[in-house]
Amino acid sequence: KEGEELKLKPIYRPRLYEKRYSSLTLRFSQDGKNLVIGANKGKVVLIKNIDKLPNDPDRPIELVLPGHTGSKVTVGFSADSQSFTIVSKEGKIWRSNLKPELIGEPIETNQAGTENTAISQDGKIATGGAGAALRTWDLQGRQTADFRGYWGTIRSINFSKDGKYLLAGGDDGIPRVWQIDRDISTLIKQGCQWLEQGSFGSPAVSKSLDRITDATRTACLD
Repeated sequence: KEGEELKLKPIYRPRLYEKRYSSLTLRFSQDGKNLVIGANKGKVVLIKNIDKLPNDPDRPIELVLPGHTGSKVTVGFSADSQSFTIVSKEGKIWRSNLKPELIGEPIETNQAGTENTAISQDGKIATGGAGAALRTWDLQGRQTADFRGYWGTIRSINFSKDGKYLLAGGDDGIPRVWQIDRDISTLIKQGCQWLEQGSFGSPAVSKSLDRITDATRTACLD
């Protein structure tokens, strides 16, 4: 009836080994068939065939990261839904298949306080967390970008479907969209636009602008 509160009941509640987990992050695979749960104490739970609902999917499978007992982990599926990435709060990145079993050695990012992770369609990994840290990595563990301009902790991150943009937000309450596939011509264009806009009132930037040569200014006019 109009004005009455709508009360919904869950259609599925997985029996997670009769254990209580905390600090959960949950992600569906891109094809909608599987669900992965990142929890505390370095534990990850994979539930296959979640698309069978309202019938029961497969029994949950628990994966425990080696050497981790207290830290929470965040998770995210690959674009092909055949693997998922796990990031610990200490900043280590693991990959796992759907057995599940870990693939290779973890990537050491040295980004402590990681709160969230996301994976783009083309395999970029983004991590965000304490200290306003927002970075992207490739699957070999190389850092590909470091985004600045936040304060506090990055709480939520997500890639656009085409992998060209990264959205992030956190404690400062201002969501920001970053372009992450810029080629050299785009970088030059954006640099010239920044030059035209001046120093934005920053003495440090003003000092840097004074050192820009006439040749550089001319290049922006071409």
